[in-house]
Amino acid sequence: MKRIGFPALVSPLLIGLLLFTGSCSLLTNPGNRTTRKQGGVEYSIETDRRDYQLSNTVIILYRVTNQSGKIISLGSVPNCDYCKHQLTITQADQEIWKSCRVIPPCGWTEFSLQPGETWEYSENWGMTDDHGTLEPGDDFPVGSGHYQVSGQLYPGDGPRVPISVSINIK
Repeated sequence: MKRIGFPALVSPLLIGLLLFTGSCSLLTNPGNRTTRKQGGVEYSIETDRRDYQLSNTVIILYRVTNQSGKIISLGSVPNCDYCKHQLTITQADQEIWKSCRVIPPCGWTEFSLQPGETWEYSENWGMTDDHGTLEPGDDFPVGSGHYQVSGQLYPGDGPRVPISVSINIK
């Protein structure tokens, strides 16, 4: 039986551990994130990075976390996941794209979070201007520039807490 020396065994293990923890930090450290706390709730929005090329897709993550020790109700929201919130892209205060232009007839439901509970939604934006309509035929690619990526819950009767991050498209 061949014996492996301590340095020969530890080096690959340390390298593997460093690679693993480095890749985990890429998953847990957002590229471009803003948070806002209000009433025991943390709202956050993030994109996978701050700077993009025109050919990229922007990955957006919107998150709501109850940081209190009690159940929190944030009002009635549309009963379909993609319209419980509103993601919006703007440039120079002009709306470029929205994740939910028209609330579908899916009814309404009470939006509540248990202590420590997080609700999140991810959306990919393909750098298109939806021209303010639902019709895909009038969409067109955006140009280079500075854009705001905003998110908020879409309650019919509760508080709206908008939050945003900036991105640059080159």
